[in-house]
Amino acid sequence: LKNKRTDIIQLTQLIKTFEIRRMQEGFNNFKNKDLIQKINKSHHLSIRLPKDFFLAYRDSSVTWVRRETPKISQGIIIANLTSSVNTNNTMAIRLKVDSIIKKYIFGPAANSYMTLEKDAPTLIDSVTINTHAALRVQSLWRMENDFMGGVYNAYYLNNANTNQPIIIYTYLYAPGQRKSVFLLQLESIINTIYF
Repeated sequence: LKNKRTDIIQLTQLIKTFEIRRMQEGFNNFKNKDLIQKINKSHHLSIRLPKDFFLAYRDSSVTWVRRETPKISQGIIIANLTSSVNTNNTMAIRLKVDSIIKKYIFGPAANSYMTLEKDAPTLIDSVTINTHAALRVQSLWRMENDFMGGVYNAYYLNNANTNQPIIIYTYLYAPGQRKSVFLLQLESIINTIYF
């Protein structure tokens, strides 16, 4: 296994790619056309969202969509930025993401809001979203003044249509559930974005 480590990683990536494509094909028959149009109007990008996502918040620069079931919560925030963030400074990106989610995502308890978990390990890597280079930050979020938390991915990239930076933030809340499929669903949605 040690000698075949590279081959194993490539194989798992290939399987993941096929699974993402399979999920994306499913979105074609089950998409929320109204939400897709609203996002296109506000953010000048195209994204395929399944029909069970709904609009939680929208203004001229931020759109928050989410999906709720009895066992999980998935969400996506798209935020147009007016200025660039220093991509060489991981903390600068995390602070920008944190400032956005604190402002828009409130919890069920009084005075509770979503924030990034400062002490959690953070994975940062370069990814491609439909031929567009992006920086992805993955770590944990939590609710301040409440007992909720989960996994997030934040993508920082330039919008090719506006030549302005955007942040796309996805989060998952799935207590007691296996997270891999739900995270892959969110990643599949993000990979439908094109400009």
